[in-house]
Amino acid sequence: MFIAQDDSACNNAESQTNKISISGNIVPSHWYHRLLRPCGKSDTTGIAILSELVFLHRYNGNSEFQLNFNYFKRKFNFGASQTKDAVIRLEQAELLKRSLRTVIVSGRRFTNEMFLVLHIENVLKLNSQDQAKKFPLSGRKEKTDSLEISSDNKIKKNLSRNRSSGSNFYSNSFLEKENSSATVICKQRFSLASFYPLVQSDIDKLQTLCGRQFSGNAINEILQNLSIKLPNHSFPHKSAFIKYMGKALAHEMRDAVKISNESFKIKNNVTSEEIATQAREEFLNEIENSRDTSPKMQLSRKLAGILEPSVAYNFLMLASFFDNTESLKTDSFKIILRKKLELSSSDHSLILAQVQSVYGNHINRLEYEAPPHITLSQNVQTTDTSFKQPRALQKDETKVFEGIWGEIRQGLIDYYGSGGNAMDNAWFSKLIANVDADNKKLTLKAPTKFIKDWVQSNYTHLIDKLCSLHSYSLEEVQYA
Repeated sequence: MFIAQDDSACNNAESQTNKISISGNIVPSHWYHRLLRPCGKSDTTGIAILSELVFLHRYNGNSEFQLNFNYFKRKFNFGASQTKDAVIRLEQAELLKRSLRTVIVSGRRFTNEMFLVLHIENVLKLNSQDQAKKFPLSGRKEKTDSLEISSDNKIKKNLSRNRSSGSNFYSNSFLEKENSSATVICKQRFSLASFYPLVQSDIDKLQTLCGRQFSGNAINEILQNLSIKLPNHSFPHKSAFIKYMGKALAHEMRDAVKISNESFKIKNNVTSEEIATQAREEFLNEIENSRDTSPKMQLSRKLAGILEPSVAYNFLMLASFFDNTESLKTDSFKIILRKKLELSSSDHSLILAQVQSVYGNHINRLEYEAPPHITLSQNVQTTDTSFKQPRALQKDETKVFEGIWGEIRQGLIDYYGSGGNAMDNAWFSKLIANVDADNKKLTLKAPTKFIKDWVQSNYTHLIDKLCSLHSYSLEEVQYA
């Protein structure tokens, strides 16, 4: 049955079509098959940029343009890193060339202006049939080896034969045929830790995905923290990880501006060794920057600068210099040690030399003393060193914690595991506890302001939790 069409309706449709206005260049469809990203997909960003340059060339006949990344970013709504990577891929394919120049306009000097030179001859070759061989933009391996092709054909034939022979459940069972020639393909999955640290290109992608300006250091810190909290979280490939990380950063509760500095660290990422190292550096820096001109502080500064940092830290934390002007008339210098300490003969010689530089060359030996309950290590003993300690105590006594503070100290040691004893020696053992048993309150006193500030900023939350287990509360950490 023939249905007559209304001529007026056709004319209206044609008039509406004529009103459509399209600006810009028309992209050949085969570009989407030949301009590929390393993953094998069409390089749509690069295609849009190249088509814009071809359009400008056809419009004014020039092949050189003063354009920067922001031009394409604004026109096509691309990201900054997305645009830059696409231009670099086009340059590597020899479709264009970048150059930076200095331009003077009306007496004003503009440096590092980017110019793009379009290689017309290579763009024309892009339309040829053999272009896939001349512009391997995809980064994929071309399978030209006849042996590889033949083996692929054999695999395809075997697969088609298996599909046509009915059910192959038993014949292809890997459980029953261990020596089968079939290949088992195990898909590898990647943990969060395997992507740490992220490179700059990945950081740029994540910044674009999450829409927040986290710094590279902040993103890597957040990733490391997630890898510790979620050790079993895994991904089939990097693209899945990037999507997951982009969502995580979009919902991150931390302020992007506050944490985007190079010194930002998440406490969960810092090990006990790193904490101890940081404390040692801050302690030694405080001594070296002190303006105290007393002989004891002069000696401390000299020892902090000449001894190995870990030796200087341990020695200065435990040693007290006997400040008695009458003793300077003798040839010995007294040092009181609050705990057991091991010093090599070379360390002892360095200490003696610094004592002589401050108190005089008439001093030729060091005299170590210790409280009655401390046994000095015999490793510090040298020919010019004398020791004064009770003869009855020649063995190290077992460390026993007493009272509520002793139980809390033991809880701190257990919490930090293998590094607990080192943490206790460095910090908790130096605190004096005032216990108010009636009101169930605990007040801690630190010998120095540095120790007080460090304990208050790093350990009070944990000490308070341990106090609550014993129905106590931590009042404060004071500087005695």
